[in-house]
Amino acid sequence: MKPAVADGTPRTVACDGVPTTQRIEHAPTRLPIDITETPGSTGMVAWQLASVPT
Repeated sequence: MKPAVADGTPRTVACDGVPTTQRIEHAPTRLPIDITETPGSTGMVAWQLASVPT
């Protein structure tokens, strides 16, 4: 799959069950997350969002 966060460039992420992270600095109030499937993708996507006070 290829997630794109906050209008960023989609990056390929393997569907192998291994967690991946992406740091977003200066995130907008509403954070869009778009997913583009790739051939052979199976499974599901889960998000854990954390906020660090500044």
